[in-house]
Amino acid sequence: MGRNKNHSEMRIVWARDILLDVHLHKTTEIGILQQLAEHGYEVFFVSAHSKQKTSIFQNPRIHVFSVPVGKNLPFVSRFIFTFVQFFYYIYFLIKIKPLFVVVDPDSIYGLLPTLPLYRLLKSKIILDIRSTPTPILNSESKVTIIQRLIDLSFYVAVEIAKKKLDGMTIITDLMKKEICNEFKIDPKWVGVWSSGVSTKLFDYEKFTGKALELRKELGFIDKFLICYHGGFTQSRGLIDTMNAISLLKDSNPAIILFLLGTGSTQTLKDMKELIRDNGLENRIIVHEPVNFRQVPKYVAMCDVGIIPLPNLPQWRNQCPLKLLEYLAMKKVVILTDIPCHREIVGDSECGVYSPSTRPDDIARSIVFAYDNKERLQDWGAKGRFLIENEYTWEKVSEKLENYLRKL
Repeated sequence: MGRNKNHSEMRIVWARDILLDVHLHKTTEIGILQQLAEHGYEVFFVSAHSKQKTSIFQNPRIHVFSVPVGKNLPFVSRFIFTFVQFFYYIYFLIKIKPLFVVVDPDSIYGLLPTLPLYRLLKSKIILDIRSTPTPILNSESKVTIIQRLIDLSFYVAVEIAKKKLDGMTIITDLMKKEICNEFKIDPKWVGVWSSGVSTKLFDYEKFTGKALELRKELGFIDKFLICYHGGFTQSRGLIDTMNAISLLKDSNPAIILFLLGTGSTQTLKDMKELIRDNGLENRIIVHEPVNFRQVPKYVAMCDVGIIPLPNLPQWRNQCPLKLLEYLAMKKVVILTDIPCHREIVGDSECGVYSPSTRPDDIARSIVFAYDNKERLQDWGAKGRFLIENEYTWEKVSEKLENYLRKL
């Protein structure tokens, strides 16, 4: 198997349970699938949408099958997605005859009834794990029933993969070690391909002029901007970061936290209350999410990025996409000292580590970056070097394809 295969044989079905018109974390699919298509694969991507279909690919070799799930309860939406998936898999089985089928832990269940038929077809089936379940706690900080069901679903998916599928891919070596130990899986059976970044899209030089115009437009010419983009959730250290800005509001009036993204109704409410109660209306800017192609302009506008993830199981073995995007834009990143950040940045000057998510620790890291603002450009260039050597989508897809060739 490889790029020298006949194009009719290089067909891959890829299923991911995300809402293309809602979720912000679809950049991975955009990056990896477009790269596979450029390498000659014909890709059939199965996903979902809430309100309307959305076009996210610019390659005619990528065909999107989007399931309308509406605004239902999570398990109702998942049932609809699984039910419709089953018919898609029948269609693929008859018409497409894919060489590979890649599913995530939420998409594996729609495939199961047709698995014996895919075996006859000699398709290779792979489970891809990008993350482990994120704990959902109730008001008493106890694990909810929903979380227990999510954990059970993930556990069953991995056990099925171990016994019935042809392979498994995982986002980092750190997570691979965790999964292999917990489920007693031979590490040689598991491949690793990380998050990646498009250095053509996240190219600082292309956005320098637009970034300056944006700073002028928003009134940030004389400010020191800290950028966070992505989802707003309670477990990402955002509230701690906002409290850090509160600690600095009198001593460092030029420092502004710029939040680009969205979150749940409750999270947004908590953030707005914190801003109001601490008089931070001019110090913390919450901007609605933008099209992913516009994100580099906003990152370029800022002086540094920030990723204040706490040292929790769901984060410590990750490969944060936003970290790669900040580094690709030559931005020094303020980040917590947890394994996944160390794995990428190491001791490079492009990372300013905070020892914890305590507001005073984050505040000290912010002040260090601010006091060294004349050096940020040189330090940030080292981050771009890290990306070009390890985390471009070209290099990431090469790792995935090398794994597929061995199956």
